[in-house]
Amino acid sequence: MKLEDFIMINTQLKAKFGIGLDELHLLSFIVNEWKDKVVTITLLLDKYSDASPATTHKRLDGLLSSKVLTKTLDAHDARIKILQQGKNFNELVKFLKGI
Repeated sequence: MKLEDFIMINTQLKAKFGIGLDELHLLSFIVNEWKDKVVTITLLLDKYSDASPATTHKRLDGLLSSKVLTKTLDAHDARIKILQQGKNFNELVKFLKGI
């Protein structure tokens, strides 16, 4: 991949979804974790080691505000927040497949 293509992808992600490649990296980690278990914010902050918890939380906020992800409260304990696909998740997947 050429540098220009990489920059173009990042620019398009920002324009269409309001996220960058860092948020996309975090999202790929979350999707891989979904294969094995329910992903909570606490689990994510504990297991994601590519950034500090504060940076991870900021990137997660970007994914939540862009509606790629959504968080719901656990039925038994409202302190536990579960991450799930948001309304723009499938649109992002379709966009990435078209690259």
